[in-house]
Amino acid sequence: MQPTLLGLARRAWVLLLAVAATSGSCFSPDFNGVLYKCGTGYVCPGNLTCIDGKHCTYQTPACSKGGIMIDVDTFVCPGDGNFCRMGYRQCPTSVTTDLCHLDISDGGQPEGCSICCRN
Repeated sequence: MQPTLLGLARRAWVLLLAVAATSGSCFSPDFNGVLYKCGTGYVCPGNLTCIDGKHCTYQTPACSKGGIMIDVDTFVCPGDGNFCRMGYRQCPTSVTTDLCHLDISDGGQPEGCSICCRN
């Protein structure tokens, strides 16, 4: 007995629904490598926290206020007065990221930004 065209179509729909149901639950965005702004009317995505009313960051062991991991043991600490904590130091100038260059104040001037590496 061979399957009918209708039977094959039903199986295809069941398979398609099963794949859609299981793949949708795996969505887990990575907010590292992106500098999000926050403030009036702007809420930080995911589990990021708004520091100094301007930057969305994670609480990290490297930054005094909060930061974003850009590599293993390497963090961007955006904002004025956001320095490297004990156990971390300002990375060598060979370690760069566009995130610091994109950190512009409302007046158009670059704000402070530290790139911290583990000692």
